[in-house]
Amino acid sequence: FSASVFDNAQWRAASSELTFTANDTIPALSRVSVSVAASNNIRVPPTGTRSRNTGVRVSSNAVSGRVVPTDVQAVQAVGYFMHSQFNFAPFFDTQPLPKAGNLSVLDFEFRAEMKLLFNESIVLHLPDFSLPRGAVDIYWRDTRVFGPGAWSQAAHELTIYMRVDILPNTLTQLRLQALTGLTLPFLGVRNNFAGLKVSTKCVDGPVPPTSAMQVQPVGAFGLTPRLKYGVEGTGVGRIN
Repeated sequence: FSASVFDNAQWRAASSELTFTANDTIPALSRVSVSVAASNNIRVPPTGTRSRNTGVRVSSNAVSGRVVPTDVQAVQAVGYFMHSQFNFAPFFDTQPLPKAGNLSVLDFEFRAEMKLLFNESIVLHLPDFSLPRGAVDIYWRDTRVFGPGAWSQAAHELTIYMRVDILPNTLTQLRLQALTGLTLPFLGVRNNFAGLKVSTKCVDGPVPPTSAMQVQPVGAFGLTPRLKYGVEGTGVGRIN
């Protein structure tokens, strides 16, 4: 960091706080840039960082105006899927919607904040789904992006390998055809079901199993069901 403004910094591991001490006055509205060299062994959390709701905050004990811990407005995301979505389609064209417990097409799209390299993989976590074979073909929209997928019935996980590098922030789409034998859970899929997850062990930003942001419901009630109670007569509720 700039020695003309800051001459030392202190890290408090217990509270995960890095405190910079100013050795000169910083005028109001001044833009200050602070850098901490990698040689100080600063590390990004093993779960990466998000672009929103990160928990990263800044505060100050300045005499002219104390600042309570306040969320930082912009944080670079590292090791994060900024978009992930599961969709399903019926096996038969005559069937208008996919059905719980039936064969289905699976469409998955994602946008990663990090680079995915050749031969690295993503893992789709699909609880209660089933596939009859260990290796399945993965289809793509434009170019030959994916190699065959490897299915683990015991873990209910589909591992998909990259055949090319995928740059950060690239919208990537893949399809698992119904001919592979993919079967939806017997109890269906809830709207935005948190159990459907994606993860990766890529070098530029490993991502632990993280719930998909959007999941198409199958065999489920949407957001409309409601239960309300009313009263009769005098308007006073009673237990009969």
